[in-house]
Amino acid sequence: MKAILAPLYFDPGKDDEFEVHLGIVHTLLGDVAEFTEPVALGEILSDVDAVIFPQMLGEAYSLVDELEAIDVPIMVITSDFGTVNMWDWEIVNFLKLNGIDTICPPNLEDTKLVCRGLSLRRQLKSWKMLVYQDDPAGPTGEQSWIFKRFYWLEDSAVKRFMEKYGLKVEERSFRELGKRAAAIPDAEAEKVADNWPSREKSIQGRPLLSAVKLYMELNKDYQAENDSILAMGVNCLNESHSCDTTPCLAWNLLYERENLVWGCEGDTMVMLTELLADKVIQAPFFMTNVYPFIMGKAAFFHFF
Repeated sequence: MKAILAPLYFDPGKDDEFEVHLGIVHTLLGDVAEFTEPVALGEILSDVDAVIFPQMLGEAYSLVDELEAIDVPIMVITSDFGTVNMWDWEIVNFLKLNGIDTICPPNLEDTKLVCRGLSLRRQLKSWKMLVYQDDPAGPTGEQSWIFKRFYWLEDSAVKRFMEKYGLKVEERSFRELGKRAAAIPDAEAEKVADNWPSREKSIQGRPLLSAVKLYMELNKDYQAENDSILAMGVNCLNESHSCDTTPCLAWNLLYERENLVWGCEGDTMVMLTELLADKVIQAPFFMTNVYPFIMGKAAFFHFF
């Protein structure tokens, strides 16, 4: 999915330079953005992720109200290099002084990063996180006194997700997931494991088969809705009684094969951060509970 951008122009004021720079912007950002037909400043916008000015003119000084009325991010990309021209800084600063923020990245890669961020924001409105848990911070948990401290389990956290991004968090039963995985015959799990690319296996027997079976069920759920699931998580520590293994192997495989974002304990706040790292910054990530060594004994005690 690409960001959808509406090129804006000043009318009057638009000249041949606008068309030239619009063509340059199309070439520079074609792999991360789609463009609507150009729109005059003040006209009604369609459903777009942002507007983009390929040309900035002095007319902006007298059109503050029209610029202020734009309700999506404003990108100013006026140079041949995917950035803002030096002589447009004065106008950009004037807009800032009038409470109008613009996006003027310092280099082409950052401009593309912005477009990927806009694209992700659009995805968040129609996709979902899938979390497996039954009683994450309730009395049946293994460490409920700890999990009651985690903000992502509060209804207010999910509400903020919905209000800010439109992102949905769908909960399914970890208990039922564990039962489905346990019901898979060993022979089927062995067949899946044997078909993986040859690599040194550090575990064998029941631990390996249990991990493979959980992967098979999680993968089945993902493949059934891979056009609407952005991330998945399992509350595997606090509800460890629901399954005889952890989803670590499953997450590794789904990340390698499907680029699926995942979060330990079904931590939705972390998964949102990981989505930014993976989809926007395009940086690999992993999640760990090894706290910084500067925490000293408090971190060491965590493992007992």
